[in-house]
Amino acid sequence: MKKNMKFEEKYEILKEYYNIHNNINIKQKELYKDFPVGKWLANFRDAYKNKKLSSEQIESLNKLNMVWENVKQQASAYLFNKKFNILKSYYEEYGNLNISTKQVYMSYPVGDYIKQFRDSYRKQGNYTPLTTEQINMLESIDIIWNPKQEKETIKEVIVAEKDKFMK
Repeated sequence: MKKNMKFEEKYEILKEYYNIHNNINIKQKELYKDFPVGKWLANFRDAYKNKKLSSEQIESLNKLNMVWENVKQQASAYLFNKKFNILKSYYEEYGNLNISTKQVYMSYPVGDYIKQFRDSYRKQGNYTPLTTEQINMLESIDIIWNPKQEKETIKEVIVAEKDKFMK
């Protein structure tokens, strides 16, 4: 790997990454073809903040949908939307989200997604809390926030209906 690469060389590698992944939402420690592309992006953001990038460089990076500020929030929103759309597809196909944590759908770990969203909703674990809009989106596809409580409620309804029927 070549050291002291020029902006244009780094840009071409980022452009290649963008053409494959349709984004440059790259974690700071991420490598692409052994190049520290995540570190480059962090350095470009710092240079941007310190007004050390030319207008041409800014324009070039903007063509790759460069995120200059609020990177974590935008990355979190991007991941939420990706996971939500996969769960929505599952819901549209099966009519519910009653799935185990090990459930996989179209090679995606949808069971993990449900667990992550439940933990975020309960503000447990190391997950970003959900916004009201995100909660509403998940409720539009009938997510069950507390499956144990839901099972107890269903049991109570069944017992009550059985009691009515037996009288």
